[in-house]
Amino acid sequence: MNPQDSQIGEVRAGPGFVLFFIFTLALFFDAAATSVFMIQNGPVYEVHPLVRVASIALGPVYGPILGAVCKILAGLGLIYFHRTLARLILPAVTILSLCAGAYNLLAWPLYQIGFLRSLPF
Repeated sequence: MNPQDSQIGEVRAGPGFVLFFIFTLALFFDAAATSVFMIQNGPVYEVHPLVRVASIALGPVYGPILGAVCKILAGLGLIYFHRTLARLILPAVTILSLCAGAYNLLAWPLYQIGFLRSLPF
């Protein structure tokens, strides 16, 4: 067996692969929740500028998906160029994406019915 093949197998089975997989799932959960949010309310309330512009150009479904793909590519670049920094940044982005997706699904309807105060922007 080639030593390079052995090294690739270790990367796939290691904790870095699991972290990247969870990171990818969190980004697509956020993209799906953002799509639901944008179908109901439009892209004007989106905070992330890349996702907002992509959603205006491509629509409320493909815009968030394109944003998630760009974030995944940025995560891959971070892993490739600076693996130790990726161990700190990817979990933080994963948690933020999960919180953003939960916010889009749970908290935004509370603003719409007037239960929570209006947004500051």
